[in-house]
Order: sequence, then C-alpha cells, then structure tokens
Amino acid sequence: TSHVIDVLRGSQAQKVLKFGHDQLSTYNIGGEFSKKEWQHLARQFIQQELLVQDMEHGSLHLTPKAYAVFKGEQVMGTLPEQPRPLATPVQPHDAALFALLRARRKELADAVNLPPYAIFSDKTLVEMATYFPQSTAAFANLYGVGAAKLDKYADLFLPLMRTYCTEHGLAERAKPGTALSQQRPVSSGGRMVEVAELFNNGRSIPDIADLYNVKQSTIINHLWNAIQAGHTIQADSLRDLSQLSPSEQQHVLDAFAELGTDRLRPVYDALGEQVSYDELHLLRLYFATRG
Repeated sequence: TSHVIDVLRGSQAQKVLKFGHDQLSTYNIGGEFSKKEWQHLARQFIQQELLVQDMEHGSLHLTPKAYAVFKGEQVMGTLPEQPRPLATPVQPHDAALFALLRARRKELADAVNLPPYAIFSDKTLVEMATYFPQSTAAFANLYGVGAAKLDKYADLFLPLMRTYCTEHGLAERAKPGTALSQQRPVSSGGRMVEVAELFNNGRSIPDIADLYNVKQSTIINHLWNAIQAGHTIQADSLRDLSQLSPSEQQHVLDAFAELGTDRLRPVYDALGEQVSYDELHLLRLYFATRG
C-alpha cells in the first residue's frame, strides 16, 4: 500500500524510480492528498470491497465493483473533515467555461482509461473557471497542479481557456496569495520551450531549477521533451553535472547507442543496476543532443 501511495503522490523514492513507476500514467495523479489521507481512503476502499489485499505479497487488486467507480457511475470514499481557517470569499466561477473544462477532462480521461478525477479534481476546474489562467505560471498556482500535471496537462487546457476568454472578453485574475506582476510570461510552447531557451542562453540546470523551485530532474525532463519536440539543445555542459567518471559515462553512452533511448529500464538492467535513474536521465539527454 505504501508503494502504491508513493506512486500516486509522485514520490521520488528509490523504489519508485528503480522500477520505472515514475513513468506510469497514474504517477502523481493524487499529489494533492497527503499520505495519511490516501491511507484513510485505501482502508475505506478495502472495507467497501473496491480493493482486495494479497496477504502474501501485500499488493492491492481492483475488484469488479471498482470499475463502476472508474467509469464515474459511483463515487466512494470520503476524507475526514479538517478544521479550516476562514477563507477570503472567492469570485463565482464561470459555469459555461467549467462545463467545457469538464468535457475536456472527460475526453482526456477516456483516452487513457482513467476516471476523470485522476486528471484533475472539480476544485481544480472551478479555479480554472474562476481565475482564467492564461500562462503556465498562472496554471501552476491552481489547486492540485504539481510539476507532473503541469507538464502533462497545461498545454491541453490553456488553449481552451485562452480561446474562451478571448471570445468573452475575460482577463486573467490573480489568485489570492499570488500576483499577476510576479508571474513570468511564457511562450506559447509552454514551460518546456521556456526552459530550453533559458538553458540555451547559458543558464545552468541548477539555476533554472532554483528559478522555478523544482528539482533538477524536472528541468532535465523538460529539456528531454524539448528535444523530442524537435528543439535544439546546446548541451556541452551536461556531462559536468554527472557524478560518474568519464569512463563510466562513456559506458552509459555506449549502452544507449546499443539499446536506444526510448526506455531507461533496459539500460539500467544492462548496467547491472549500478547507475541511478537520475544519471541515466542526464546522460540520455546528453546522448540525444549529439544527434
């Protein structure tokens, strides 16, 4: 159960990375809930026979009853009420935009056979329809939007909101606790393009990670996605970030030359599980820049 929760919450735990579970479609879909909240929900799901636990191996399995929940036909499980401080009243959300956002969420969920709430909760959609974010910087301030969901979904929701706001003369609103003047404008290609531009202009990966308050691995992932999208990355300095010796680095690069870069697990196995996934992500990026 603990490992499943780590995957759902987007943990960078060694076990999650070792088995490549950070590449699953369900990775970090529940980062807005704490570990205790997920444990509470898991107990309810077991009691309500949505999940069964393999007592020998400790794994969890879905029951046939669970598929009604996945299809959105039934909602099960509640979180304990938490005392909350009085909040500043928020402006009412735009109901028409909210309906469009729900339709987009369902479309995305159906495409990957996930329940809609696994994409975003209703609370996140309400915030979209309240604050009308127009940039990835503003999108990142929404409830339930972490680094993984920002990367995966910002460019799928932002165009819809921009079009709607243009047609209805709506301007972006600052969410309480943030200021529009503090939000950095981003290019239409999203965070990925912005990170690539910063890197090509001489900013180091640690500097960019500090700028966005994210892990270096997140920036490396942005750069990898930029290459996959056809952008050019000036990566002469990438090998300097590696903790491996030059000969060890070359051994990893040779493995990529032989096995390809589509998946890291075959390379990890070929290297005897002696090179971390962080190193593999970094050196795969360097390998890809060599053309």
